[in-house]
Amino acid sequence: MKFDYDFFSSEFDDDIDEEDELEIIASLMEGHEPPGDVVSIVNPKRMLQVFKAIKSIEKAVRADNPEAKINCELHMPNNDGFGSVSIEGTGVVIRRVKEVASALKVADNLDAYPLENGNVHIDIGFYDLTVPIGFSESE
Repeated sequence: MKFDYDFFSSEFDDDIDEEDELEIIASLMEGHEPPGDVVSIVNPKRMLQVFKAIKSIEKAVRADNPEAKINCELHMPNNDGFGSVSIEGTGVVIRRVKEVASALKVADNLDAYPLENGNVHIDIGFYDLTVPIGFSESE
C-alpha cells in the first residue's frame, strides 16, 4: 500500500511539536489494515526521526535548487514500513552539507545516478517505519 503525503506543505512547519507529528502519523494509518496475518503498527520514534530528516533534506535542497523536483512517499503498512525521498534536477547542489549529513544518518539507503535526459536523480530510503506486533499462523 502506498501513501503520498506532502511533507513540504505549510502543515509541516519546523516549529511543529511532537504531538502534532504523532497526529500526522495517526492520520496516515487511519483506516488501513496491514497485509497478511502479521499486524504492524507505526514506529513513532522512527517516524519522527524520518520526518525531521526529510524536512532538513528538503530545506537544504530547495536553498540551492529551487527548480528540483522533490517527492516523498510512504509505503506502509507492511512488515517493515518504507519511506523514500526522490530528488531530480539538472544538477543538484547542496551547500548545507552538515544539515544533509545529519539527516542522512537516519537514512538506510542512498542512490544517486544520471538520467538519460541529463538530469541527476537521488533516492533516499528509510526502513522500519512500522514494527510487527504479532505472528503469522505459519510461525
